[in-house]
Amino acid sequence: MLLISVFRSYWLRREPEADENRLGPYLLKQKLGAGGMGDVYLAEHQLMKRHCALKLIHPENAGDTEMRKSFEQEAKATAQLTHWNTIEIYDYGTSSDGRFYYVMEYLNGFNLSECVRKHGTMSPGRVVYLLKQLCDALYEADCAGLVHRDIKPSNIFLTERGKSCDVAKLLDFGLVQSITQSPITLRGVSTKIFGSPSCMCPEQAVGMRPDSRGDLYSLGAVAYFLLTSRPPFTDEDPIMLIVAHATVEVPTFQEIGATVPEDLANVILRCLSRNPAERFHSAREVREALESCECANDWGWRAAEDWWNRHRPRDVRDNQASPQSQPSDDTSQIASDPSPTASNQEPRINHEEPTLILKRPSELEAVVL
Repeated sequence: MLLISVFRSYWLRREPEADENRLGPYLLKQKLGAGGMGDVYLAEHQLMKRHCALKLIHPENAGDTEMRKSFEQEAKATAQLTHWNTIEIYDYGTSSDGRFYYVMEYLNGFNLSECVRKHGTMSPGRVVYLLKQLCDALYEADCAGLVHRDIKPSNIFLTERGKSCDVAKLLDFGLVQSITQSPITLRGVSTKIFGSPSCMCPEQAVGMRPDSRGDLYSLGAVAYFLLTSRPPFTDEDPIMLIVAHATVEVPTFQEIGATVPEDLANVILRCLSRNPAERFHSAREVREALESCECANDWGWRAAEDWWNRHRPRDVRDNQASPQSQPSDDTSQIASDPSPTASNQEPRINHEEPTLILKRPSELEAVVL
C-alpha cells in the first residue's frame, strides 16, 4: 500500500512537468524566440510527425482582451491566405490553462533584415526576384480585402521550400485590417498610429487608414533597404521618422550615393510617393513594372541555389533541446513576434525597431491637423 502511494505521488508530481512540454497533439521541442505578445517554439505534431512553429501567448497576456483580439485576428487573417509566399497557418486553439496559440509552418533561413546584416546589400536582379514574389502575396491579400500595415524587412522571411531557394515569405499579420473596417477618426484624442516607423506609409503616419497602396509604399521601403542597407529615412527618434514619412520626399538613390539601375529606381521611388494616387494601383502593376526592368532576369533559380549552397544557415531541428532552453544564438529560424505593442523584450531575430501602437503624439499635431 505504501509503495502504491509513493508511486502515485511520484507520477502526480511529474504530470505537470510533462504537460508543459505538450499542447494538444503538439510536442514543444525548443524555444525559438520570445517577444511582447508570446513565445515561439519549435514543435512537432505527434501523429503527423511534422515540425512546425507554435506561437503561445504569454500567461500574463491571456487575460488581456486587446492582446487576445490581436492574436486571434492575426491567426484568422493569415489563415484566409493560401499563396506560396505567405506564411501558412496550420492550427489555432486554446491551451488547457486558457492561453491562445496558433501553429504555422516552420521556416529555416533569414528574415531580410538579418540577411542584409550578415551578407550585405543585394544585387538589383535579386531584389527584383524577391519583390515579384512579395507582389504576388500582397495581391492575394488585396483581393481578400486585407491590408497588412506592417511590412518591413524583419517581417519577410527568406527560406527554401520544395527544393526551391530564395523563397520569400510574408509574415506577421498582427496589424492586418480589412478595408471594410471603419476608418480612424483623425481629430479625436483616441487616434492611434500603427506600424513600424522605418517603413510606415505617410497616410499611416498621420493616423489615416491606408489601403493596399500603403503596403506598396512599405514594400518600396523594403526594396530601398535591400539595395542600400538603410531605410528611406534615418533618425534615432521614431517620432521624427514618422514625421519624415509624412512630410518629406524620399531621397533618391543618387542623393545617398547608391548605384541602382534607373528603371528599377523609378519603380521603387514610385512606390514611395507620398501621395497614394501617384503610386501604382496594385501589387500586380508593381510586378509588371519589375518584369520590365533590364535586370529582371539577372537572378534566377541557379543563382539562388548557388547562394544558398554557400550561405545556408544551420537548421535548429538538427540540434534540438528541451522547450525550457534559451533561444539559440543562431537567429536563422522563424521566431519573430508580430506583437503590435512595443516591448523591452524584442524578438531575437528582429534587429529593427518594434512595431508601435501609440496615441497620436504632440509632435504630429501639425501634420494631422
